[in-house]
Amino acid sequence: MQALGGSQAAVRQREKLKRWGWLVLIWLLSVGALGAVAWLLRRLQYVLH
Repeated sequence: MQALGGSQAAVRQREKLKRWGWLVLIWLLSVGALGAVAWLLRRLQYVLH
């Protein structure tokens, strides 16, 4: 019975880690996209001026 509870806790922990992994991945992608957009805008301003 105790082993079952332990495995359930491990599964819950793994699911939580997976969720955090996805959040971090999405955050990194969004930051990278924002950086790329900012860089492109700077390049455009440089070209236009």
